[in-house]
Amino acid sequence: MNKLEPVYFGLNHFGWFTHIYDETGRDRAPELKQIILNGGFRPVDAEQRDQSWLETYAMVEDMLKDFPDYLPNTYLQYYLYPEYKVKKLDPNWTRTDEVREGREKKVFEECRRIVDNGTARDSKVVHNDAHGDMMVEVAASIANNERKTFIVMVRNDGIIANLPDDSMVEVAATLGANGPQPYAVGQIGTFYKGLIENQHAFEKLTVEAYMEGSYTKALQALTLNRTVVDAKKARVVLDALIEANKDYWPELN
Repeated sequence: MNKLEPVYFGLNHFGWFTHIYDETGRDRAPELKQIILNGGFRPVDAEQRDQSWLETYAMVEDMLKDFPDYLPNTYLQYYLYPEYKVKKLDPNWTRTDEVREGREKKVFEECRRIVDNGTARDSKVVHNDAHGDMMVEVAASIANNERKTFIVMVRNDGIIANLPDDSMVEVAATLGANGPQPYAVGQIGTFYKGLIENQHAFEKLTVEAYMEGSYTKALQALTLNRTVVDAKKARVVLDALIEANKDYWPELN
């Protein structure tokens, strides 16, 4: 990943890679899309991944077939195919259960082994921890003013020309001692703009619902959310959330 330079736009879990340049300046996105369309997307550390993650990666092929413009963020599966994803889920065995019984158990057991032995030498639980590597590289880029390129979340302020300035967008930026310096994206297509604006409205209404204690705004927010998209369903979800979180949430009026 250190040899690749992404061009990316998105908001929260909505996002697309428009280009991915290698060290020679060649755009590898068309080649990557063709590989995925011809044989799916299987990560290099597939043997370490929980089944739900393997299914998530497999969905990239479906997303590319339906919307071939850009390489999609994997989280888009929930917003593009909400009914399909719900049918595949087991309410009695959630992602939390899978993590607790899978990766979490392996990591915790290995941590105990390391503590007992007094060394992490020969540890083999995690071979390709992209998240851990990324955190170290981000910190080093800031501390040493290396100005490496990362995908970060910043206030829009014209970066994506046809989105509101107060949106918190995800874009490629250099990171150094003086903070992120984002690359301009310009205008984005109607389909992508519509999805992002829908999510932005959901997020703003959710915050306003909390700050104002407004049941109506919470209901509006969930109705807009693409994983719900139905007002009657949104009311059922909201009432269940209020009951489950009554010790933590303010009373909604």
